[in-house]
Amino acid sequence: MRMNRMAFHLVVFALALLSFARLLGQFYGLWTMHVFGCWVLPPATALLTVIAYRHRDEGEGGQAAEVKRGVRRGREQV
Repeated sequence: MRMNRMAFHLVVFALALLSFARLLGQFYGLWTMHVFGCWVLPPATALLTVIAYRHRDEGEGGQAAEVKRGVRRGREQV
């Protein structure tokens, strides 16, 4: 069963937000970047990769293209 578009956006947003959550958690003393970066971000990144791979044939308007655009924009900020 394929995800509808809104559910897809919410999942991708939540997974991408984890990178920011790592910083906020460190700032407020909820967790260390090391623990969060080693145990939470790798599975989230792997899941985003799987989502992009499974939707790779949908073209520029597809869901994989949105993940790729997010990666590019994130890299521009660095």
